[in-house]
Amino acid sequence: VAPLPQSASLGARLEKALLISICVLGIFFNFLTFFKNKATRKRGSSATRVSLSLLRVMAGADTLCLAAMLFTLAAGKMGWRGNWLLGMFVCKVNLFIVHSASAFSLYCWLVLSLVRYVAVFSPFKHLRLNREPILAVVLLAIVISAAESWLLFDIQYNMEKGACMNGHDDDLERKIQITEIVLTYFVPLGIITICDVKVLFFRDTWSRDNSLSAKTDPMKKLTATDSFERQSMETLNVGGLIKQNQEPRGVRRQGSRRARRAQFRALQRTLLISIFDLLLNLPNYLFRLFLNVIDPETLHEISQDQLDIAESVSQILYFAQFSLNAFYLICIIYDTPKQREPTRIEQRFAQHFLKKNLLTTQQSTIS
Repeated sequence: VAPLPQSASLGARLEKALLISICVLGIFFNFLTFFKNKATRKRGSSATRVSLSLLRVMAGADTLCLAAMLFTLAAGKMGWRGNWLLGMFVCKVNLFIVHSASAFSLYCWLVLSLVRYVAVFSPFKHLRLNREPILAVVLLAIVISAAESWLLFDIQYNMEKGACMNGHDDDLERKIQITEIVLTYFVPLGIITICDVKVLFFRDTWSRDNSLSAKTDPMKKLTATDSFERQSMETLNVGGLIKQNQEPRGVRRQGSRRARRAQFRALQRTLLISIFDLLLNLPNYLFRLFLNVIDPETLHEISQDQLDIAESVSQILYFAQFSLNAFYLICIIYDTPKQREPTRIEQRFAQHFLKKNLLTTQQSTIS
């Protein structure tokens, strides 16, 4: 574990200022998500409420991670390097919180991606989902906390160097860190990317197939449009993006094509932003992987200034993604329009349409 920079150089001060700003803004944005979450949950479907609960848990993990980093930065002012007890707390507890919370946040993204995938490819299974995603997240929290507990026993504080050091065999430590990096980042990132890309291409294919079937058969147009709209609403509600429309079928069908295009653009924008957000972690994990894979002799040949710059940039991007998570939730996920009340003309048209359908159904039943 690399020590915090002790020099008061301009670069170190700039890095510290950026990290403090990122942590403060991220915590502020995450607190806003909790308030907006309550307002959105009141006007959402059951599927939306489950997804918003997952997002809320993820925001809590991000807040915990940012608070731990902010405490580490503040501890520098309290002289933690000269205090063995405070140094042990920073090295063990804070490092454990940062690693566990960041891994848990990424696996929350994975659960959300899987829920969205099920909503698209198995909509009936998605409708039957109740508390399964929440239970999965609770189980993941327990497993991740147990897996990251090695930090509490292995990491030690060295007062002479003023740094957190490994307490056991370097070779074993290297293997543990490589396994942790792969399981807590690359595996979930790969699954998330595959699922989200398949959802994007599936929606594009589905929309194109509906257009072809609509040109072929007017009756298929009605069935395909309604089926697609129901599935699209549930799918997008997995991310909390679109409010379900409670208007009758006749009114709903008028803007179906425009609604489908808007929903697809919203989903596409959301998935691209989420993937970009997750990729901000990549430099930090690649840097950690590089330090554990490279030969120690080769590592000594690399300039320390280059390593410090790479570590600083990767850390800034690593913690910036937690703030971007919160900003992403506030501006995109929770910024859902309120349900529009139908006009009088729409209400009369809907009533006429329903009466006509009712008479047609009765006549077909009698005959």
